[in-house]
Amino acid sequence: MTSKTTRARHGEGTRERILSAALLIFEASGFAAGSTSAVARAAGISQSGLFAHFGSRERLVGAVAEAALIRIADDTRRRLRCASGLRGVVGGHLQAVARHEALYTRMVEHRSRLPQVAIVRLEEMEAVVADHMQRALTSGGIGCSARVGPRFAFQIWMALVHHRLLAAGRPASGVFALARRREALVRNYLALIR
Repeated sequence: MTSKTTRARHGEGTRERILSAALLIFEASGFAAGSTSAVARAAGISQSGLFAHFGSRERLVGAVAEAALIRIADDTRRRLRCASGLRGVVGGHLQAVARHEALYTRMVEHRSRLPQVAIVRLEEMEAVVADHMQRALTSGGIGCSARVGPRFAFQIWMALVHHRLLAAGRPASGVFALARRREALVRNYLALIR
């Protein structure tokens, strides 16, 4: 019994090492270019050991994206529960995404090639933002009436965020686009929909 428990713990530790290594590789190289051999090397295991834990590259990508999106979605929910008005909602969303900006950018960039489980998680997170935005807009939470409906306001917001992420590129300074341009992005968005 003890050897099974020890093996299970060791296996779980190895799985976590693989996920951590894959997260770093996919952040740096993207989901398409990040190789399983690079992930295995970074995790200190063989490539066959990686496949013993995940079965396929797609499952590994799905597990990494799902784990990251769960963290981003939880952070987003926590920040939006405390948000007041539309400014608070978009600001809270930016703060949550900015904490995971490099990987989130890769997910936006490679969205059409992500496994279905990752796309579903991404859409769930976006639905949380859309729901909070709709409540803020319908309760008059922006200080004046919006010229657009809640659905269009959400689409404009996501387009602005994704454009900023994809246009910014990878900064040499380590300060990412959302951290650097947060206030301007919020201000421009609110001016656009008012």
